[in-house]
Amino acid sequence: MTSPTSPTSRTSRSFTWSGHGLRSILSTLLVILSLAALLLTSLATTVAYDEEGIPFYDPLSPTHPENAEQEVSSIHFDLVSALALAAGFSEEDAATIQLYSQLTDSSVLSTTETTYNFDATSWPQAPSVQDVPASEDCPSPQTTTDSVTMGGTTLVECPGCFTSRWGPYGVFFHMPHDNPQELGAIRAWAMGEVSKLTAQVTWGYSSTVPFTWEPLYTIANVANIYEATACFTKTTVDAADTGSVQPGTLAALGIYLHALGDHWSHQECIQAADAQDKPFAAHVTVKGPQDPLWACRWTMHDAEFGNETVMDSERTYTGTVAIYDAILAYAAASNRPIFQAIPQDAEGNAIDNALKTFAETGHSAYEERRSQAQALAQWALWTRFSNPAYSSGATTTGAGGAAHVTAYVPNDASNAGPVQVSLAANNEHAAAAGERLVGKPVRVSATVGSRASITQFDKPISLKIAYAQADAQGKDESALLLHRWDATSGRWQPFLSNRDTEANELIGSTAQTGDFALLTAEAGIIAASYFDTDREGWRVDGDVQAGSGIPLYRPAGGNPGGHLKATDDVQGGTWYWVAPDKFLGDLSAAYSQTLSFDLRQVSGMANQYNASDVVIRGRTNALIYNTAFNPRQAWTRYTIALREGAGWRTIGASDPLTGAVGTAASASEIQSVLGDVTGLLIRGEYEDGPDEGYLDNVVLGGESEQPLVDALNGLKAQIEAGNLSLLVEFPSGAVSETLRLRSGLSAGHPAPEGMRQIGNSFFIEAFAGGGEQVHQFLQEFTITLS
Repeated sequence: MTSPTSPTSRTSRSFTWSGHGLRSILSTLLVILSLAALLLTSLATTVAYDEEGIPFYDPLSPTHPENAEQEVSSIHFDLVSALALAAGFSEEDAATIQLYSQLTDSSVLSTTETTYNFDATSWPQAPSVQDVPASEDCPSPQTTTDSVTMGGTTLVECPGCFTSRWGPYGVFFHMPHDNPQELGAIRAWAMGEVSKLTAQVTWGYSSTVPFTWEPLYTIANVANIYEATACFTKTTVDAADTGSVQPGTLAALGIYLHALGDHWSHQECIQAADAQDKPFAAHVTVKGPQDPLWACRWTMHDAEFGNETVMDSERTYTGTVAIYDAILAYAAASNRPIFQAIPQDAEGNAIDNALKTFAETGHSAYEERRSQAQALAQWALWTRFSNPAYSSGATTTGAGGAAHVTAYVPNDASNAGPVQVSLAANNEHAAAAGERLVGKPVRVSATVGSRASITQFDKPISLKIAYAQADAQGKDESALLLHRWDATSGRWQPFLSNRDTEANELIGSTAQTGDFALLTAEAGIIAASYFDTDREGWRVDGDVQAGSGIPLYRPAGGNPGGHLKATDDVQGGTWYWVAPDKFLGDLSAAYSQTLSFDLRQVSGMANQYNASDVVIRGRTNALIYNTAFNPRQAWTRYTIALREGAGWRTIGASDPLTGAVGTAASASEIQSVLGDVTGLLIRGEYEDGPDEGYLDNVVLGGESEQPLVDALNGLKAQIEAGNLSLLVEFPSGAVSETLRLRSGLSAGHPAPEGMRQIGNSFFIEAFAGGGEQVHQFLQEFTITLS
């Protein structure tokens, strides 16, 4: 277990030029371009504090799918989650708080599976500027154009995104004063102390004075909202529309935590704006450190992280403490936590030290801060589970076949009374295709009161399940998750869990009884070369490329994208593609998985010949494989199972390949070679005469013993079914989209009278991109057996 104290909308403007010479036009264009660069740089810098280069992942999905196109904050997103776990919340509750804390800034967060956004339906309407009373902030409303340039909804990211930085409540949520009308109002709403959110709106109206593109000083004014806007006024909305986000909920708490963090982040800017009698705080262009609004410069966030010599990092640390205090206050006033909170100064000041380290980590080291937050989250999960000081209930450990499971049951797990949980081994449900069980499943049963059985908890219990390293051998531990058997779907379904890689344990919370197990994907990709940017270390060997050993990298024309090309020297012999180091060494995990690759050749196709098509060399023996067909002049995909019976044959490691036949490789021989691979060769030459070879998409692993193989229009695909090798060929237009094929052995049907079966029976199933099974094709396809 890792200790947290040592953790590792666009607008366009058209211009009509008249009465200007070319030099004047160019001068004006240069000024405009300079302005654009200034604004883009400023906006990019201010955004950096929030979107720090770390991708959004869905915290409520057990597999945490990412969206690299959306970046998040290490404080608002990652750290908030860790602190919520330290405060005793369940994994799902912590993820909800984390999500809404980030959503306050992002407004919309999405992956390929889910989209999160706010759903308010009404907005405050700006008063006519003619109705705004004259004030220091709006000195001449009668001469100001009635055009709302701040507080409108034009730039809001979604129709209901009420927390948007660009909407009516932008200042309220992102530059709040710590007073009852601003931050205090959000806090009272988040804590459930009030039934509605009373919010402030700041409106800005344009000046009637035409904007000119003259001196640089005017350009600076463009990025200074105070000087570019003629009139500001504030109004109070008695009950802001927050959509489905209700007072006192975890979502409301997440929003408050974000506003609290932003208050501390912008605290000095808020103070500087107040000192200058500005109506609100905002990032502005400044003229140097002597500028009274220096604390509001666009680049002020760059100084928020760093070592103790960076003064602003102390404010950042204080802000993270304030966030934890707010989470603790909510936890103490609610019934949602399942553990007691870990004090900031407990466990050798672990949390306090983690927060200081976090704040003192350099501004650009956002990946490191994410790692620190994840380490703190893991530490909190295991510390609260194992230390009775943070317990508000009892733990039960299974016996016999369930001895690897411990359940923590909060005192108020059921409103009906004390709960008794029992744990017993149960092997009733097998893993589905593409999944593997790791260790033994366990059945969790519960009774309450007079021994009446219950299937649902009012407050989640927490499970810790251990596994032996031997149980994970050859399986993808990185994809290991806690699962519960779902009788409705007839499948194991994952739920939120965390894994300690050193202790080989997973912890997760559930509100249901039933059967639980550790499962992982049947196989993970061990090594892959897609040639997206370069040749990735691949070489060629034989009479090819004028003896240089270096293939030609081509950035386009592959299947798809980049690929490799090599030209035969026509000097005799057979040349091969030679894999780099990442395909060598201990590849034991590849056993029963697949090796796949795409090939094509450009030749006369008149003098084709056979030879060993794939060679895997070990220390003592080598494995050779002959495919059922040579590649065509179009891309041809191969998928070969790495198991006995698939067609592999064994020869001596130093035996010549020319004319090699070998003997059928046993399981132990294949495993022995894969245990220490010294070379992987893929044949590149198929024509007796001039030819060119092409290679793309070499993937070791990632498919099961019954492989799913992509079959594109016009592309051949090889799949294995017992002692048969099937070449499946779809003509162009046979299908309207990419299919995935699944093959395997079947019981078959009796042979008709007078006939007998040769070889095993097999099935082929086809699935569309969304997983729907396909039963009819647009044209016939062919199957060649060998």
